[in-house]
Amino acid sequence: MKEGDVSDDCHVSVRPLRDWKIRPSILDVLDFLLDVTMLLKNLEDVGTRYRLHNQAMTILSD
Repeated sequence: MKEGDVSDDCHVSVRPLRDWKIRPSILDVLDFLLDVTMLLKNLEDVGTRYRLHNQAMTILSD
């Protein structure tokens, strides 16, 4: 075999697909949890405003 020739026994190892999963950092997880918390807080605020609006309309209609 001369210098620069490629041998036929070359093998490229590839990790199994399960090892290719994207593993988020702890900061990504915390950022996601903060987003979910803010979303739930906003939904709670909307629900409270809707409930107060319905109570006010009920009082005004009486």
